[in-house]
Amino acid sequence: MGETPREDRRGGRDGAASRAQARPSLVAVLAEKPSVARDLARVLGANERGEGWLRGNGYVVTWAIGHLVGLAQPHEIRADWKKWSRALLPMLPADWPLVVSKETRSQFEVVKQVLNAPEVSEVVCATDAGREGELIFRYIYDAAGCRKPVRPADIWWAWRSPMRFARIGRSGAARCCPCSRRTGRWWSPRRRAASSRW
Repeated sequence: MGETPREDRRGGRDGAASRAQARPSLVAVLAEKPSVARDLARVLGANERGEGWLRGNGYVVTWAIGHLVGLAQPHEIRADWKKWSRALLPMLPADWPLVVSKETRSQFEVVKQVLNAPEVSEVVCATDAGREGELIFRYIYDAAGCRKPVRPADIWWAWRSPMRFARIGRSGAARCCPCSRRTGRWWSPRRRAASSRW
């Protein structure tokens, strides 16, 4: 994401320290698709456009393009699993790594940079309202190596009807439910995704 041009121009011996103190805290919002991100950004007042993100009013909104990240295929875990053979059974990986899609790697890199930017203090999961949407978010969050606090908000999911989201507005967006209420939501689709690899 980088610093804004205004921040870049600050110089002097104490420039870095003053930038760190003056840098505002941002909330990163990850949507599942660009059109949804634009709707969210409009309501939140994030009007500054960047390459793969929109920023403003204390928010930076970025987006996936569907499945940016997925589970590795069996042959990506072990080369001899490319061809099915009874002799290889049971095929049980100790760990199932995540793989970034080649087609959308550039957008993944943008999202990773946004989520891990020093000025971002927390992340909001604004992917589709359901298990698959939560799984898309979790894959991206984990593959990006992000460890910031997550706000998976029922309120944010009101974007499914942009007019309804507009009525909720920014004040409603601040009243997100605690992460603990949704932590298990993505396990079911992850297990299903793993079992479908065989």
